[in-house]
Amino acid sequence: MDKTKAQSVEGKRPLGRPPKPSEEKQSERVMVYLTPGERRWLEEMAAKEEMGLATLIMRPWREQKGKQ
Repeated sequence: MDKTKAQSVEGKRPLGRPPKPSEEKQSERVMVYLTPGERRWLEEMAAKEEMGLATLIMRPWREQKGKQ
């Protein structure tokens, strides 16, 4: 007898990462207007650092927060 999908995942760890605590959830958005050249420049910087564009933009604030 074949197992159902639910039975085959029973006992296995859940997939995905665990939920963040509510104080760490990001829910706010800020719009920034850039020229096409500025965006390309930032995307190139992010690619060199092997990170996403938002991570690159937020890095100075997160580093400063870590120093406090």
